[in-house]
Amino acid sequence: MSKPAVARLRANYIHVADLCRAHLLALEYLVNGGESDTLNLGNGAGYSVQAVLDAVKEVTGRRFELREAPRRPGDPAWLIADASLAREVLGWVPEYGLEEIIRHAWAWEQTLAGARLRANRPIST
Repeated sequence: MSKPAVARLRANYIHVADLCRAHLLALEYLVNGGESDTLNLGNGAGYSVQAVLDAVKEVTGRRFELREAPRRPGDPAWLIADASLAREVLGWVPEYGLEEIIRHAWAWEQTLAGARLRANRPIST
């Protein structure tokens, strides 16, 4: 019996701060005379959908039901970037792992929810 799709599908997730840092390193590289190139950014291993869901539950303390569905046409089973060229050219490696990414995103959402409540605006779900 094969694993469910949530355990099989893998994708890269990187923190927005890691993305910003890579762009700043690339700008510095170009300003200092480096040649323009295309560099992939990612953690190199990816996380399964199940790992992401488990981390969300752990970080938020929220429990939710899952409704598994078949993969949509065109969705890749693996979407993992090889960032070795970014590491070689820019010295870039991601600093944040999955739980930190989710923890920071959750804190941001909580801040936004509080701002909406203070402004007497409904919180969308």
